[in-house]
Amino acid sequence: LCQDLQFSGEDRHENVRRASHVAKLLNDQGSLVLVSMISPTAFDRKTAREIVGSDRFLEIYVRANLKECRARDPKGLYARVQRGEITQFTGISAPYEPPQAPDLTIDTTTASEAHCVGVLARLVLRHCLQGESMTLQLAAPVF
Repeated sequence: LCQDLQFSGEDRHENVRRASHVAKLLNDQGSLVLVSMISPTAFDRKTAREIVGSDRFLEIYVRANLKECRARDPKGLYARVQRGEITQFTGISAPYEPPQAPDLTIDTTTASEAHCVGVLARLVLRHCLQGESMTLQLAAPVF
């Protein structure tokens, strides 16, 4: 879906836009959609909410400090940044604007994985029991 994109601000925004349209298509068919992506700016998160529809969108801020992000890096991106292979990397050489009013904040640095999953599952169940199709955007990568 987005393999042609890199790490520039424009490409990050395009990534959010494309993923949000796919999420909306699936959500329109009644599917519960969870989108885990880095949405570095308030503008990106606003765009995603507008595409999906604010009545079907929950913003989840998955918070982790830089040390944890480096330790959990399955793709080796932080090492590539240190070697100079990637520029404009969110949180290091490109800004990250923490969400100001997310629907839920999960701090993965201090809470266990089981606790984080439980909190998220309860939120999803609460909204699904209300009969809503939902798209959840995780504002940072999960574990």
